[in-house]
Amino acid sequence: MKAQTFVNRVYNLLSILYICAKLNILFLLGTLLGGIIFGLGPSLIASHELAKDYYQGKGNQTIAKFVRVYRQEFKRANSIFLPFELIVVLLLLDIRFINDLNWTQYSIVNNLFLSISILLMSYFTLIAPIYIFYEVDTKRYHRTLIQFAIRNLAPLLLAIIWIGFCVVVSFSLPGLIPFYSFGTWIFVNQGIYLQTFERNERLINGSD
Repeated sequence: MKAQTFVNRVYNLLSILYICAKLNILFLLGTLLGGIIFGLGPSLIASHELAKDYYQGKGNQTIAKFVRVYRQEFKRANSIFLPFELIVVLLLLDIRFINDLNWTQYSIVNNLFLSISILLMSYFTLIAPIYIFYEVDTKRYHRTLIQFAIRNLAPLLLAIIWIGFCVVVSFSLPGLIPFYSFGTWIFVNQGIYLQTFERNERLINGSD
């Protein structure tokens, strides 16, 4: 019995490593295919959709589904992601400008940019999971996301810690980036929020 349990655990671990590697490759290919700027949004949506399928036991035909979701959601995903990408670019330009002025020696400036970076990271972790779980009108999408974040601080904090951990490990071991960094982050990130979404749905249905 113990040997069988051990084998099952090894099999499950290898399965997770396999799906993370597949998610990583598909995400990178999809992002590059869209010229990075226009590929990031649909690629992130499609890869989170595949991670959701895995958790729900529907992980068949992953490549075909990735391509289908990527194409179907290309326009809408970009309408949601492009404003976020613009804000990130402006933040990076501001950081470079502040650095050239040597203002980074002031702690208040560092704390300000650190706070903005954390807010953007938290926002980034939520965009794709909410997109594929809920039917939200594009015009109300960002407002809905903010409302959800305020009401669900625990999973949001966990997701921020997880993406921060992935960033640190990836910079420490850059060899992981082409094979596992993005896929592992997507897989766990989707798991964190999927559990929260399903719990909230059960609570709503129970109250009815």
